[in-house]
Amino acid sequence: MLRSLWWGSYIIVAIWLQSVLPGFDFFAPGFLISLQEEKGIFSFWLALFFIVLQEGTGSLLFGFSLLQYGMLFFAFYFGKIFFDSRSVTLVVLLNILLSFGHFFFTFFILQLEGMLFPLERVFWESLAQMLVLPFVWYIAHSLVPFWMKQDEHIV
Repeated sequence: MLRSLWWGSYIIVAIWLQSVLPGFDFFAPGFLISLQEEKGIFSFWLALFFIVLQEGTGSLLFGFSLLQYGMLFFAFYFGKIFFDSRSVTLVVLLNILLSFGHFFFTFFILQLEGMLFPLERVFWESLAQMLVLPFVWYIAHSLVPFWMKQDEHIV
């Protein structure tokens, strides 16, 4: 029950933040936290929920969020080979990859749609996301209750 309350609160805050700052993906830090702290099936369902939310409210063709979260999922499990799953270094590297993915996936999807690619806007969105989202992850991860964490330390 408390776990559902925490995740429900996170989702509400993420939706609000995305309405205030469009172009940012505030669900990605939550997905990363679920990969770090939850069991695999929970992360799958949470990612599916985030993808449906993103795709349903977005203006691009279906697939952008699927590409983003799929890339984040595989990069996280590949990165766990070299870093601790809660390592700030891993989170920063994943965020850099996510920001590059945002830029290139936007370019790719807009090309498929035959739309103009607003290079400057997407570049600044990607750069801002690269700089802001590690702090969002850090704040959200520090607010995760002790009893929800797989173990009690963050490296």
